[in-house]
Amino acid sequence: MNRFRLTAAATFLLVACSGGEKSGEKPSTSAGTPAADAPATASESALDACALVSAGDVNAAFAPRVFEVDNSGPSASVKTKFGSSSSCTFVSKGASIRDMVTVSLTVSRAFDEKNAVTVAQMKKGVVDLKGTPVDVPGLGDAAHWYNLGGPTRSSIGLQVQKGKLTWLNLGESSVGQPADVTVARLSKVASAALAKL
Repeated sequence: MNRFRLTAAATFLLVACSGGEKSGEKPSTSAGTPAADAPATASESALDACALVSAGDVNAAFAPRVFEVDNSGPSASVKTKFGSSSSCTFVSKGASIRDMVTVSLTVSRAFDEKNAVTVAQMKKGVVDLKGTPVDVPGLGDAAHWYNLGGPTRSSIGLQVQKGKLTWLNLGESSVGQPADVTVARLSKVASAALAKL
């Protein structure tokens, strides 16, 4: 449930801030429609979160835990008339479901500056979800983290901007991890992704 809450929160922030399709709507793909007419450069068509971060990157950041890719949830790639996004989820099983740790990455890129999401818009999305954005200096062009979890299970998000068009949205859900430790680990994963963008 927390994995889906984390994914839903990241998706909400991306769609709400970028003006994406309404919930339940599929982007149009027939000729002559905005989604079909949207520019498709090589870098946009190559947007693949699982290619930016490997299980090895996540394992290195979260050692001694061992993660594997688990994209069994909603579609991992979405393209709208405003931009595209791709998601990748990593799971480390525990002795029980309570001990499981989930790490997710969603990378989003606007097609142009007119549709780009600003730092202020991303932070407002966090505040609208009752979170408090906290700046993370020295990561990407701008970065902040937040916690949407409850008293027994954290749901830490890290949003990192690269250039004006691209955002990395990382999330981690676990029991008993201090926020500063989780943010440091997610920052390592973000650095691995940024190096490949």
